[in-house]
Parts: sequence; structure tokens; C-alpha cells
Amino acid sequence: MTGNELIEKAKCTEPNESLITKIETKYGKIEDSFVKQLLSVRLDDNFLDSEDILRFLTISEILSADENLSVSFSLKNTIPMFDIGDNDFIIYQLNSKKWACMNIIDGTIFSEKETLEELFE
Repeated sequence: MTGNELIEKAKCTEPNESLITKIETKYGKIEDSFVKQLLSVRLDDNFLDSEDILRFLTISEILSADENLSVSFSLKNTIPMFDIGDNDFIIYQLNSKKWACMNIIDGTIFSEKETLEELFE
């Protein structure tokens, strides 16, 4: 499955409200329905077809990211969603409602985009 196929699958997925509540409790209110749908998608293999590494994080990884990655995602109202290698992650920023890449070593946020599709291009 490619990143764009995952996006299409998410658009047809009913949000799992109990799961969304757990994530919102940790990171903050999610207003974007697509983000809720994406978080509700479950895959057999979280590695997506890509030229580089593209791995959709599991819900367990998302919920424990602060502790496991030693980054205060929750304090920044930022949800880590994809591991793209080299300590870089695709994140969703709840306050600005934008997607971006973030290096977890130095905290640099780059390639900020309005949609996930733009980041996958």
C-alpha cells in the first residue's frame, strides 16, 4: 500500500470514537475529520510503499511517543503519525491544523503543508 492509497482508505473509514478520545486526552482536541479517520485505520503491515522509509505508527506508538522518543509531542499539541527515517517523523499540528516533518533530535519542524497528500508528493 502506498501513502496515497492509505489516504484513500482513511477517507472511507469510520472514526473510532473511543480511540480518538484516548488520543485527544493525550494530545488535545482533534477538529479535522480526516485526521480522526486516519487514526482509525488499522493495517496488517504499517510499512508503506515509498522510495524512502514510510511507516505508519501504531496507536500504541502514538500514545507512548513522548516517553519512547523522549519528545514532548503532547505539550506541543502535535501528534506523531509516520516514521520517515533518520529521526524524522510526519506530524499533525493540532493548533495550526497543518502537517509537517519533525526531526526528534533537534526539534526542527520542516516541510509544513496544508494536507498530508502534499507531504507524500
